[in-house]
Amino acid sequence: MNIILQIILVTAILEIITIVSRLYFGEMNTYWKKYSPIKFRIHHGYVGFILLLGTLMFQIHPILLIIAIALIFSDIAHHLIAIPVLSRVFNK
Repeated sequence: MNIILQIILVTAILEIITIVSRLYFGEMNTYWKKYSPIKFRIHHGYVGFILLLGTLMFQIHPILLIIAIALIFSDIAHHLIAIPVLSRVFNK
């Protein structure tokens, strides 16, 4: 399978997991603000960026490169597409 198709497939799977988690658990903003020892949220795009750097620096297995790029794209898609759509659907 082409690497671009693999990235798209993994991105779609990650985004589905993210949306279902958000619908099931809610936004968790109040939880993070109240109970988290760190005062900022860790987006899965951050994890993808760190994984991407590690994969490029140490030439680890190519599947990690696919996962890293998919994490970054999934986070971008979530903020640009999923959150605006979900907020319109549930704020009516």
